[in-house]
Amino acid sequence: MILIVLRRHLHLSATLIGVAFAVEGLGNLLGTILFATFLQWVPRKWGIVLGASLGSALCAFWFGINHLAAGLILILSISSIAALYSLNIRTYRQEIVPQELFGRVISTFRMVARIITPFAPVMGSWVIAKVGVSVFFLGLGIGGLILTAGLGLSVLKTP
Repeated sequence: MILIVLRRHLHLSATLIGVAFAVEGLGNLLGTILFATFLQWVPRKWGIVLGASLGSALCAFWFGINHLAAGLILILSISSIAALYSLNIRTYRQEIVPQELFGRVISTFRMVARIITPFAPVMGSWVIAKVGVSVFFLGLGIGGLILTAGLGLSVLKTP
């Protein structure tokens, strides 16, 4: 969906879109180093909830993006925050899933992610065509925050 914003909403060239995706990779790297090194004091469950909440909130800001610099800053921010969520959820999964089931659990996560991959852009494009890019990302961010609040409570309640 970010590609749609960069190409159709901000009217960026293929070269600048490549730069934007390079910034995403840089954000993932910086976030991983930052959170793995400096935020070890954050309890794992809180890291999951915090990462998902901040990522959803940042996603909602896409509705106001109208130039390249703001878009690149937002991409860098979201990808850095994604590292906080990703590091914590993967480590947490290793802690709670029994060793003999771990391979099956990882396989199931990957299979579901790959099954959804072709359908998500189709559904997202359809929704964007109906409501517009700004409303789509605002709704995605708000929906993510609501989902995070509900799931976050259940994650934090687990022992």
